[in-house]
Amino acid sequence: MSGTSDVEGQPGDPSVGGGGLAVMPVAAMDGPFWDRTDQEQVADPRGWAHLVVSLSEAHVDQLDGTVVAIDDEGDFRVEVPQGAYAVCYWPSEIGARVTGCDAVDLSAEGELESSWGEGGFHIGAAE
Repeated sequence: MSGTSDVEGQPGDPSVGGGGLAVMPVAAMDGPFWDRTDQEQVADPRGWAHLVVSLSEAHVDQLDGTVVAIDDEGDFRVEVPQGAYAVCYWPSEIGARVTGCDAVDLSAEGELESSWGEGGFHIGAAE
């Protein structure tokens, strides 16, 4: 997990530790996620990057999701079956407010990169 900055001369934090990720089947974003967070649905995943909603661990469980902790160095391990997922970022406390979500296709193996900053939250396969 890393921090990014769009400000010239401000590269962002190379690692952002703590907090966690809510990893849910992307189908949850077709309705159930919005019902549990009492928010109006945002259909386009590009609009999820700056989403700020309260999302509890119980909500994630109800959405057939998995909670993943981010360690102090910004490292995390996602262990889910391969498929399409929505991933939301808790910057400080798991089960509190998320500050962005993204859609990602997860393969059986591989490395992920995630970032958070002015452009919102993003996650994808490492290059």
